[in-house]
Amino acid sequence: MAFNRPQVKCPSCKKAVDFGRVFCPHCGEAMNRGDQVPKMIRNRGKQRKNDGSGAIGTIVRACLTILLVIMIVLLLWPQESLSKIGSTTEGQLLRQRINAMEKAVATNQGLWEQLTEEEINAHLHLLVKAQPKPASIMTPVAEEISIDFINADTMQIYTRTRIWKFVLTHRLQMNPEAREGGFSPKITSAHLGHFPMVSVLRIPVITKFKKTLAHLKQEQALLEEIDVIQIKEDNVAFKVQ
Repeated sequence: MAFNRPQVKCPSCKKAVDFGRVFCPHCGEAMNRGDQVPKMIRNRGKQRKNDGSGAIGTIVRACLTILLVIMIVLLLWPQESLSKIGSTTEGQLLRQRINAMEKAVATNQGLWEQLTEEEINAHLHLLVKAQPKPASIMTPVAEEISIDFINADTMQIYTRTRIWKFVLTHRLQMNPEAREGGFSPKITSAHLGHFPMVSVLRIPVITKFKKTLAHLKQEQALLEEIDVIQIKEDNVAFKVQ
């Protein structure tokens, strides 16, 4: 099948010449003028400009950019903790009470203890401050861990972690239960910044909590000995075996 090339008029002899020829084959006049683009090619260019596809693409890219910015803001915009944090003295006194509970467990003497939200969070605050310095500026560092006892069925754990200049906050809501074999909270919801987290993404967060609190061996041992737990607003009472 023959291929019909677009043609233009020679500026000198006005005869039809195949587009792309440098010289007119009829009179030898140079054909390298910019205004000699074939009409059909010019029309195609105009159609591409007028079909609106370029404008639609620009709008789509702008919307995606705005959406990405909003997601980053929601991710990095810290949530605030609603828990109460007590004084340094309360945190130190709680350490003494933990030692007493540990002795009671060691001697098989069960006892009831009621701890306030303020003293628990004061104790956690002291533990966070006592963390060793990170090996690298890119190592996540916990800046705050606190617990909020909301009602008889619900408690909330809040953490704020810094990675270089970026601050990430996590909020886990759970139903604490004391079962045979120790304390076993059931997570009901989780947030990273202002984003809700699906179940799969909660696992790395829980792992991070465990790493942050890995040195709390004494507290972990006591949690395993809890036989009964009673949650009230702003305090928790439990019985160790």
